[in-house]
This record gives sequence, structure tokens and C-alpha cells, in this order.
Amino acid sequence: MTREELFSKFWAFYFIKHGRCYPDACEEIRNLDMTELDVVPYMLDERVHIKLRRPGILIGAKGDNINKLTEFLGMKIHIEEEPTATIADRLIPWDGELIDDFF
Repeated sequence: MTREELFSKFWAFYFIKHGRCYPDACEEIRNLDMTELDVVPYMLDERVHIKLRRPGILIGAKGDNINKLTEFLGMKIHIEEEPTATIADRLIPWDGELIDDFF
């Protein structure tokens, strides 16, 4: 599976899960706070590698969501948790022009 195919299938899973409601699917994907989604080789097979800040949302209650996603994608999934973002990560502007406009 290529990376583009993975993106399409990942999006389709959440789109179908939310009854084809585009805004709800977008919101849940944003809430995952993913930093990486890729297909990686693993021994003789391939796995989906997901790096995100909120793995509990991806896993779901009693692992229900991750099990359905694994079945939908037809591949095993490796989850890597990113360090939790601090409030400063969201408050500090890194754009120099924005800072110049401020003062």
C-alpha cells in the first residue's frame, strides 16, 4: 500500500464511521493530533505507523476503534505516542511577521 492509498483509506474509515458526515470526520481526525502516518516495512510484511499525541482517542473504548481500523485497513498498526504538547506550543507564535505586527 502506498502512502497516498493509506491516507485515502484512513480518511474513508472516519468518513464512514461518522455516517458520511464530513465535518465530524474532520474533527475527529484533528483531535487525534497526528504528526505522522506512514506505511513502514516490518519483517516480511508492512505496518501502518502512526505517531500522535492522543493515542487514547485512536484506540477507543476497550480497543474498539483501533480493532475496526486495523480490520478496515487490512494491516497491523504500530502506535507511537508523541510527548504531550504544552500550552506554550499553541500560544507562542513562531512567525516573525506576526511578532512584528504585534509590537
